[in-house]
Amino acid sequence: MDNSILVGDMGGTNVRFALADANTTRYHSEKVYRCQEFASPEAAIRQYLDEINRQVPSRICLAVAGPVSQGTATFTNNNWTLNAGQLMFSLGTGEVQLLNDFEALAHCLPALKPEDCLTIGGPGATTLATDYNLAVLGPGTGLGVATLTRLGGSQPQALATEGGHTAFAPETEQQRQVLSRLASRFGRVSNERLISGQGIENVYWALSNNQSNTKPPSAASIFDRINSDALAQQTTSLFFQVLGQVAGDISLATGAFDGVYLAGGIAQRYPSLLSHSGFRAGFENKGRHKALMQSIPTVLIRHPQPGLLGATTASDR
Repeated sequence: MDNSILVGDMGGTNVRFALADANTTRYHSEKVYRCQEFASPEAAIRQYLDEINRQVPSRICLAVAGPVSQGTATFTNNNWTLNAGQLMFSLGTGEVQLLNDFEALAHCLPALKPEDCLTIGGPGATTLATDYNLAVLGPGTGLGVATLTRLGGSQPQALATEGGHTAFAPETEQQRQVLSRLASRFGRVSNERLISGQGIENVYWALSNNQSNTKPPSAASIFDRINSDALAQQTTSLFFQVLGQVAGDISLATGAFDGVYLAGGIAQRYPSLLSHSGFRAGFENKGRHKALMQSIPTVLIRHPQPGLLGATTASDR
């Protein structure tokens, strides 16, 4: 049996695998697949191991885009399910560790190097010392949220949440109109209904006041046309503004006053748009706590595979 660790980052759209070296944050042999190409996570794992011509490792650590409870993971945005015990039996491996994908991202934060971080307004990222409380969130297929806390020199403790499903709280008249439109369609409107890939499409649809319910352009197409389509420009502007508002709410709710990190494919693909958007203004606009918010760093994670880095880090805890 292979003595390395198989690490994976399993999202709603893509799944990423690599082999990690024990007791380090190094990994290699990364490959990315589309989830829809496989009937199950196990099938994707077997395909990966076949392609790199390796045996099943003795340890597996998988970050999953959905809640994990009692060794079972349910994917929020695809139809996969995953059970650690069943996977151990079917693959013949010694240990399977499952964690929420944003729990893994939280674990990666202390391992990030300066070149992996881009400050988005406010003070620069601080060096993580003995005590800290951090949050990480990010829009992708859904909206993930997690925290990382270290007190008194203890091991950092990551907490997975479903914070992306908290209710959207509009702060402008335009946002109130968007909420009204989305409520007519969904009933309850969570932050993920706006701050995700599909959320961008929802916002475009709501701003268009489309009475025929015609399907809006894809999120990628909306970003591509911001220089020629005023509605696309309004959509992306509102998207980043609300992302900042939500990030600020999460910071206040969790006490993450040492830094809030942004992950997810959307933020990573458009760093310039993010930097020049209303994100930071939305983050700081917290009434009596504005001075506090101005003191909190907001940082975009630029590492190419933070989920794999987080799973590698978590596998040694």
